[in-house]
Amino acid sequence: MDAVEPWRAGMDRTLRRLAGAAGSVVLIGDTPRSDVDVPVCLSAHRDDVLAWATPVEDAISRSWLANERDVAAATAVGFVDPTPPGSARRIRARR
Repeated sequence: MDAVEPWRAGMDRTLRRLAGAAGSVVLIGDTPRSDVDVPVCLSAHRDDVLAWATPVEDAISRSWLANERDVAAATAVGFVDPTPPGSARRIRARR
């Protein structure tokens, strides 16, 4: 069995239960992740904030966002993609 399938099944059940209880539900996709300790790196590079930027392909799992988007669509709940529109070549991780 694919490792994602148990997650999808559990998320599907959870979102359906929440929608039944709350009416309106929105799933917020995973936020980008940084390769570095952002506060430490930022304090060391105050004049060059891009010194601690993480390449988009490392910070965002497009396949995981697709899984999240798919399960939201399958359960008829809203989905918020937290990645920047157009995803620049490098992004700062959000905390």
